[in-house]
Amino acid sequence: MFFAKKRPGGLGLYVRDLTKEQRKQVNSNMGAFVTVVVKDSSAFRANIMQDDILLGIREVPIKDAQHYVELARKEIGQKKVPITFWRDGEIYTLYVDIDDYDFSDLKPQS
Repeated sequence: MFFAKKRPGGLGLYVRDLTKEQRKQVNSNMGAFVTVVVKDSSAFRANIMQDDILLGIREVPIKDAQHYVELARKEIGQKKVPITFWRDGEIYTLYVDIDDYDFSDLKPQS
């Protein structure tokens, strides 16, 4: 096994599918609910917060949590990526520089 302590790569958040209640809140069957934002990640620095609902990346609507993962992987290392999300009844779009992954410091665990 390999473990590394480093700044997270990618957007740096974890999501799950929307509940029935959340779909009603945003008036849509599509989106992904943010459960965790990793400290010092791209999402953290852009002020994306836990409990936000992600709606789109580069104007592509996010269908569900798995679709978010597929879209976000394509954006690793990109600059000024538009991320649209819902928070407290309002829709926002932020332009986020998404961290690249750095595997150079991986070390095997003893």
